[in-house]
Order: sequence, then C-alpha cells, then structure tokens
Amino acid sequence: MTERTTTPAAGSPLPVQRLGITDMQVTRVGFGAWAIGGADWVAGWGRQDDSASIASIRHAIDRGINWIDTAAVYGLGHSEEIVGQALADMPVSERPFIFTKCGIIWDETDRMVMPEKIGTPASIRAEVVASLRRLRTERIDLYQMHWPPQDGTRLEEYWQTLLDLKAEGKVRAVGLSNHDTAQLEAAERLGHVDTLQPPFSAIHRDVATAELPWCRAHNTGVIVYSPMASGLLTGAFTAERATSLPKDDWRSGSPDFTGDGLARNLAELGNAHLEAPASWDLHLTEAEHARAKEVLSPAAGHPILAVSVGTKVQSKDWGRDNWRALLHRLATCYPDHALALCGAAEESEASEFAADGWRQNSRSPVVNLCGLLTPRESAAVFAHAPVFVGHDSGPMHLAAAVQTPCVAIFAARNKPRVWFPYGKQHRVLYHQTECWGCGLETCIVERKRCLTSITVDEVVTEVRAILG
Repeated sequence: MTERTTTPAAGSPLPVQRLGITDMQVTRVGFGAWAIGGADWVAGWGRQDDSASIASIRHAIDRGINWIDTAAVYGLGHSEEIVGQALADMPVSERPFIFTKCGIIWDETDRMVMPEKIGTPASIRAEVVASLRRLRTERIDLYQMHWPPQDGTRLEEYWQTLLDLKAEGKVRAVGLSNHDTAQLEAAERLGHVDTLQPPFSAIHRDVATAELPWCRAHNTGVIVYSPMASGLLTGAFTAERATSLPKDDWRSGSPDFTGDGLARNLAELGNAHLEAPASWDLHLTEAEHARAKEVLSPAAGHPILAVSVGTKVQSKDWGRDNWRALLHRLATCYPDHALALCGAAEESEASEFAADGWRQNSRSPVVNLCGLLTPRESAAVFAHAPVFVGHDSGPMHLAAAVQTPCVAIFAARNKPRVWFPYGKQHRVLYHQTECWGCGLETCIVERKRCLTSITVDEVVTEVRAILG
C-alpha cells in the first residue's frame, strides 16, 4: 500500500511538531471526533448531521490539520465510520494521521447502557480488526488504551498486546489515555509509551504536576483532550445554555455543567475582569517555576533580557538581520544582562543567528531555550525577566500574563490594539501604513512595509523606556 507521509508538504499552513519520538510530525491542533459519533448512546453530544461532520473533517484537512483523534466507543463505532467515509476518496499519501482508542466494549442490545472497560488481549485484538474495517485503512497510526480496564486485566497484559500490534505492523505507534504516572512507569518497563492523552485545560490542570513532567522526561508525546473544557472555555457558555442542553448531550449530566460545579466554573471564568491581573493569572505550578530556575541557572546573578525572535506567520516576521542588529545594540546598552531566547524548536537556528549579534558585544551568558520548554514553563522564565522583546506572538502574551513588561513589534495586518498585550506597562511598535488591516498571513506586494519600517533604533528606545 502507498504509505502516508510522516512530514508535511512544503508550505504547510500550520506548524508541526514531532509526536514524542515517533516518525510523525503533527500539527499542534487536531480534529477531535468524539462529538461526530452522534446521539443515541450514553455519552453522546446530541444529534449530529453526518454530512456536516464529513464536511468539517475535510475542511480541517484543507486548512492544514494533519491528524484525527477518534475512538471505537465514540458513537459505538459511528465516529470511526464517519472518519472512514470522509477519507475514503482521498489518496492514502494525502490522508491525515488516524488515531483511535480501544478498551471499551458496549452492549449491542442497549446503546444507553454505560460501556465496560475491558482489557483482555482477545478483546483488544478483536477491536483493532473492527476499527481497521470502520476506518477503511490497513494500519492505524496511533492506537491508545482508552482507560485502565475494570475487568481485572493486568496492565502488563493489555500493554503487551498493544506493543505486539505495533510489532506486527497493524499500528504505527501505541499510547495510553487517562493513565497516571505509576501506570506509565509500569508500561514503560515493558516497552516505550509513545503517547499519553490526558484531560488538560484551564479548569482541569491536575496532570501538570506529575504526568506531563513524566512524559517530558521519557520522550513521550502528549495529546491533551478537552482543552476547551468541552465548551466551557469558549466564552459563550452561560447558565442558561447549560440548562438548555438536550438530554442526549452527556454534558447535561456532568458535574462541570450542573449544580455547584457549573456555578463555580462560571464564577471563575465568566465573570473575569480583563483589566484585573488575577484574571490573567496562569497559576504556574511549583514544578514549572523549578524548571525555569533550572534552565536559567547558567545566567544566575544576571538580570534577564527575554527575547523571542520567531513567528509562524511570514507577515509578522521582522527579519533575522533586524533581530541580530537589535541584540548587538542591546548588548552594548546592557552588558551585565544575560540573554534568554525562547520559542519553538524550529526557531532555534534563527535565535542563534540573532544571538551572535549579542555575543559580539557582550560576554554575559546566552541561554537558547527554543524547543526545550512548554509554553507554561516559558511563562515562568519570562517571570524572571524585567523585560520581554518579541513579535506579536504567543510568547509575548505569556510574558504579559506574568506581568513582565513587553516591547512588542507588530505588523499592521490587524487593526490597532487588536491582539495587543494585556496591561498598560507595555510598549507596542505599530506603524499604521495605508495597507493596514489587510489580515494577510503572507505579504508579498507591499513587502511587509508596515513591519520593516520599524527600525532598530525605535525598538532600542522602547527597551530603554522600560529598563532605563
């Protein structure tokens, strides 16, 4: 069979990242297929239009998303069937990666009975055959144990079965979902855990304490589910909407969407005052602060200048040469400061290029942290810095969230003040040229005039306004 590609096509519109130590380069957002399983089962999201579900999958692929996460139990097989239909006419080499899960068996005679968590090797082997058939594929890219079983099957038995399926070529990679660190350790002793899929959101952050650090230490990829807390974090959820959820939507009976749980969630999220620092508090953990202290240890005793030179969008990129010239100047102005560079792994080379400008004028430490930190760990690093300098980007907003003053370099692709960092302590450079508000991600005709007209001198002036 023709193999699906493991790296994106040139010019892929979305950034990708290697999934653990697998050979898959995946977009940072995937298509979650729980809801498209439809209604008429105990954990459904209400009635769905299958044609709309198929159109949504194809639209996501057209926009650059390159993986779909489903499970056998979603819609009692129906979600996998819809995914299979959506991809059926697509050349195999152009299809997204398909991730699915096993270990939950339903009663064919009663769709409203809660399925059972079963982990016997025979059951898992029967499940993978059924999933391959529904998905219309010859191999599953990631096969995950959905939950620890409740039938008495030992972890060593079900995990070994998944490892065997990988060795046999029926699946490309294997992972665990909803497992804790003790279970991850036990599985890892048998064979590498390629991925973990836990719940993780601003409401449910428990795995940040133990499971996520474990995954980092063991090169296990992480796919989090319900990052928007099943809708609570969309900003559109109200008590009225929650009470109007149909009975065949599982959320209508969930503690997060009913009673005291709903009231607590809405109080914490729905009544946020955007001008209040508490509303932006990331609630960084002790482990995240410790990680920041660890990676900044080479710069101990120096004030930190935090910089992020990268961006995924061409029209927001100020340019490597500008960054190099800026750091050359700032090293002269602040010779006692250490330089901390943060960003994604693919930004490491550009960061090193820019840092050479700093090294020409300063012997103070340079710490290139690109690709080494989670976004929250980066925020903990920014909390140590008296200033952050960067593009209109995620790192800039993380720095603003921890109350670090930002010098933000903005293209005029958006209207003034759109996506400006929260707070009044920041210095934003924004040139409103005639073509402002274009919304372009790639600017060719105007050659990013709104951005390239921002000079190194201007940026230095704004940094000095903060640092003195």
